[in-house]
Amino acid sequence: NMFPRPMAVTSVARTIADAAADGTAPDQVRRAVREALQRGLVTPAGLERAVAGIGARAAELVRAAIAEVED
Repeated sequence: NMFPRPMAVTSVARTIADAAADGTAPDQVRRAVREALQRGLVTPAGLERAVAGIGARAAELVRAAIAEVED
């Protein structure tokens, strides 16, 4: 058996939200948002849902990154 125990897996949007909340460098969060959106791995709405309740500063970082891609 390759996986002897269950593995927890998070969505791309949740991973980006968690990284922003955990203090990952803003440029890395912006890059992750940009690449995830460009590759079709997330939607702006999905990112918005993921950042709900993670803290104002982290949520604003992700929202600003979304806006940069949409411009």
